[in-house]
Amino acid sequence: MADRIRAQGSILRSVLDSMGEGVIVVDEDGRYILVNHAARRLGVNPDVERPVAAWSADSGIFDPDTLAHYETDQLPINRALTGESVDDDVAFVRFSGRPEGMWIRSSARPLQAENHGQGGAVTVFRDVTEQVQAREELSERAEALSRSNSALEEFAYVTSHDLQQPVRTMSSYAQLLREDYSEVLDPVAQKYLAFIIDGAQRLHELIRDLLAFARAGQTDADLEQVNLNDVLVNVQANLGQEIAESRAVVECGKLPTVPGRRSLLTQIFQNLIGNAIKYRGEASPIVRVQAIAHARVWLVSVADNGIGIEPDKREQIFRIFQRLHTRTEYTGTGIGLAITRRIVEHYGGRIWVDASGQGGSIFEFTWPREVVGP
Repeated sequence: MADRIRAQGSILRSVLDSMGEGVIVVDEDGRYILVNHAARRLGVNPDVERPVAAWSADSGIFDPDTLAHYETDQLPINRALTGESVDDDVAFVRFSGRPEGMWIRSSARPLQAENHGQGGAVTVFRDVTEQVQAREELSERAEALSRSNSALEEFAYVTSHDLQQPVRTMSSYAQLLREDYSEVLDPVAQKYLAFIIDGAQRLHELIRDLLAFARAGQTDADLEQVNLNDVLVNVQANLGQEIAESRAVVECGKLPTVPGRRSLLTQIFQNLIGNAIKYRGEASPIVRVQAIAHARVWLVSVADNGIGIEPDKREQIFRIFQRLHTRTEYTGTGIGLAITRRIVEHYGGRIWVDASGQGGSIFEFTWPREVVGP
């Protein structure tokens, strides 16, 4: 019997010593009963006799938020000694012989004595320093990127806003020059003047779209619940001339009410439906808009029967200033879809394009079902 107990104890000890996590078992007074190899390797020294009350200060166990010494009664092992079960408690530790310190994640459980009373506690912990450092580095990079993006947004907004007035002045005086001196200017001068006016108009469109692109990333101070059916009515009114000239048909299923800004959602659908009409084939445009509910998002689609987009160009079209056609073929600045993606991603969604069943394209994007913050 004694041999079997010793054999079982030896097996148990071998199992504990083979674990990658540190294991510490203490009695009801906080004295070490068992410390496995991993715990020793991580810096625990069971040969140093010290009371439980001194563990925090002696071992250098610090609160992860304040980096102040843990209060003794807040240590996982001590909480377990009072009968509490503790899961995944993170702390910064400087064990003896480890001056650089490390981050650990621990769990602790109380042990019962043979008489069903308190019999000590066991804690299991592991080194998560690399994960914590990687998370901190990722957080710092994200914060730096956010600052950079904010600065770029501000620069784009201020620059585009300040450029509008001189462009308007240039365009207005060029128009006046053509109107007032048309009989004086020869055909070559008239041609050059037309180039100036056309360039000024295109520059004005570019500045306007840059301003819209910068505004698309701003915070949602005026967040509201927006009925997409109403948005589509407004979009069709805005595109009334294009719809009439192309004899386009816009078909809409029943659309939901979603959180967002009405102006930005209008811009999304106006860009997508406007593109479906602009990049049409020989047949009259047919645009189908629908939304399907998923667990946390709406999947919204805008499908058309237009000229379609080659698979290797379907990511390129969402980049700012990227065009697949010349200005003589199709007008525009190449910013519309970049703005659309920026708005969708600002609300935590994503947008992509595939071939539609009508031979054209189907743009799909996700949008949150619940109200979101900025």
